[in-house]
Amino acid sequence: MASALGNSVFTPYSLSILGATATALGQFAAGRTYLHDALKLASAVAQRALLPIALLYYADLLLKESLTLAGAEAKSHQRQALKLLALIRQHPATWQPYKERAARLQSEFAAGVSLDREDSLTLETAVAEILPE
Repeated sequence: MASALGNSVFTPYSLSILGATATALGQFAAGRTYLHDALKLASAVAQRALLPIALLYYADLLLKESLTLAGAEAKSHQRQALKLLALIRQHPATWQPYKERAARLQSEFAAGVSLDREDSLTLETAVAEILPE
């Protein structure tokens, strides 16, 4: 509906929520598609406040999906998610409730996964790493 109305704020937000819902249902491919679309739209219309929301739900997807994987692939998902969560927690465009949720997710999954200083991201590099060319 937001897309039909041409709303540049609610469309990326709605896609983020759809991605989170698909992830919660274990439909990771669908969740990833919705979140990619949310990131593309939020980037295209320069809605920086919406990027951390989509990135948070993408990190959540990676963490939940990592529970279905094994070994290095699971650790890779967790590491990418923790990098995103660190970005979300420190970025000034992130609304406080999303910073708090990022902190909770980070504390749940941080054990056994370490991040280096060079692992820090900007919103733009995070989006560029996620979106396919």
